[in-house]
Amino acid sequence: MAAPGQCQGGGGGLIPLDFISEWKRNVPWPKNDQVEQDLIICRALVEIFNHTLLAENLAFRGGTALFKLYLPPIRYSEDIDLVQVRPGPIGPVMDALQERLNPWLGKPRRTLARQGTITTPPPPLKQ
Repeated sequence: MAAPGQCQGGGGGLIPLDFISEWKRNVPWPKNDQVEQDLIICRALVEIFNHTLLAENLAFRGGTALFKLYLPPIRYSEDIDLVQVRPGPIGPVMDALQERLNPWLGKPRRTLARQGTITTPPPPLKQ
């Protein structure tokens, strides 16, 4: 991995080419940038789930979770799906995520999503 602050905003050059070439032997992705993204996702998961607050409050789910934990990699993933599993403010969790990931990924870009229900409208998102 690059030194803290070396990668601004998740740009290229985060992982040395030798590491990418070595990992390319284990995954079916044809492009080096895909292999690098895969390594970044793996490292992010290690950082997240080695932090007590994050491990207790977040679940890793979705297709990427299936292929990282249970199945051989047959599809390329660009992101990870994390959900809060305990009710409460998300602020401390987001702060902890930034504390763990910002030093080597740079400033985050976020997408907040909320699934509604068919019986009642969901409450508005808190900003």
